Amino acid sequence: MAEPWYQRLEVIIAMSTVGFIFVVCLLLIIVRIIWMRRQKRYSYGITEEEEELNLLNKQNELQQQSQISESDLLKARMFLRGTDFTLTKPVHNMGRDYKKHMLIRRPSGTYYIYTIMEGKEPTPIISTENEKYIFLSLLKKLDHPYIMKTENVDYSVAEQQITVSNPLDSFERKYNGTKTKNITNEQLITFVNQIIMGLASLRMIGIMFKNLSARNVLIDSEGEFSVARITDIEDVFLRIPPSYETRSYANRANQDSVALLQMMKTLPQVPEIDRLIEKIENQDVPIEELLLYVGGTTLNPIPKMDKKTSTFISKLKMTASERRLQKRQSVAIMSRASSSSLLISSKPQQTSSAASSYVNTNNQQISGSMPTISSPPPPPPPAPAPVAAAAPRPAAPAGRGDLLEQIRKGTKLTFKG
Repeated sequence: MAEPWYQRLEVIIAMSTVGFIFVVCLLLIIVRIIWMRRQKRYSYGITEEEEELNLLNKQNELQQQSQISESDLLKARMFLRGTDFTLTKPVHNMGRDYKKHMLIRRPSGTYYIYTIMEGKEPTPIISTENEKYIFLSLLKKLDHPYIMKTENVDYSVAEQQITVSNPLDSFERKYNGTKTKNITNEQLITFVNQIIMGLASLRMIGIMFKNLSARNVLIDSEGEFSVARITDIEDVFLRIPPSYETRSYANRANQDSVALLQMMKTLPQVPEIDRLIEKIENQDVPIEELLLYVGGTTLNPIPKMDKKTSTFISKLKMTASERRLQKRQSVAIMSRASSSSLLISSKPQQTSSAASSYVNTNNQQISGSMPTISSPPPPPPPAPAPVAAAAPRPAAPAGRGDLLEQIRKGTKLTFKG
């Protein structure tokens, strides 16, 4: 039996009422959201066009790497509160996880460069407490002319993960300037040997520096090249890092040689550098062999820094640290300096004696404070017998042979004091 028409009408009216109420509630919610958004914009004095522009800028910022968060800046300001430093805007992106800023000391007006580590959680610098202790002890105790120390930094506190360094210049920007001429083979020998000496001093205490690059080698006010930012270290027995495993020379060269090769490939063309690269890529070249190859032998010793090289080093530095920082291309926000001004110094200083005598050919100690060897050096090996088919292998340069022999034998070294 069919239902009466009025019962069907009641069902239709009930369903229509429910649908109408649902639509009205949905419209009220939409109106409420629009009203709240308008109230928020008007409370801050932002128009719709400005909001769209801000949204676009925010999206662009999120797409950029090395975007430092407001929380990190707040942490930095909290750390610097009560001190005599003034925080400025970022001046140089140094990667995905950190960014360089300019730091100004108010009483003296001295400029410094420091790095803010990013991330919501404290960035683990060293994985284990033992390695962290070794790392901090290294930076505090190691005194070497070609190792740049980091002081007054507590990496266990998030607010203090700020590395305040000396006002130094990276030679990467010196050599890669648009008007920079190719460096000579003598200049290459000069700074490569200084870098090798710094790496060798790290190996003496069981540290392998994994992050060697042109950016991590600095020139101090005396014109000396020093390995810096020693934050990525491993045991000396580690060979090639995973990122280098696909290289053709990964199984034949140790990590120091690979790092030097990668760094030198970023520099301008240098006479005879192709021969050096071929030497590293095609043979097993540990650090001591590379030292002998780049530095020469007793038959072909390393020349002391001549006048031409001294002039070259002098042009890489500035008399005043603030001028040296302001002339950097990376500080274009602070000073619009041309790339050619990077190589010009109004008052070039004379190269220090330490820089000019980093290799002593008179069987004396290497300049600068080095870790003392706990055991006496072994006697020199007997001279090889002359062979008609091949000439005997030349000995190491005087003053470094004993040092390298200690590295080969793994003799532990201790610090003075």
